[in-house]
Amino acid sequence: MSAADIRHMASVLATDPVLGRTRRNSLQRERLWHLQGGRCAYCGRPTRLHARETDEDCATVEHVVPASRGGPRRAGNIVLACRKCNHGRGSRVLAEFLVAMT
Repeated sequence: MSAADIRHMASVLATDPVLGRTRRNSLQRERLWHLQGGRCAYCGRPTRLHARETDEDCATVEHVVPASRGGPRRAGNIVLACRKCNHGRGSRVLAEFLVAMT
């Protein structure tokens, strides 16, 4: 996926009535998982909701613009990512991370 595709996905997810109201991470993660077809926004691999946090395919809530770089903590800035991609990205800008993945 391109950076534009991921930003578009986050903006579409922001219009979801359930996702926009909830702040509980487990509910966000479950809703994102269903809306994204259970796949990581970055690598497209299947993720698991109820995996151990140390498993690479564990579904995690990821900020498109990292919170550490001023990204908002709201529905329009989150997507679901596997643990491997989430931790591999760290606080890098989305475009930097996607280039590093290729």
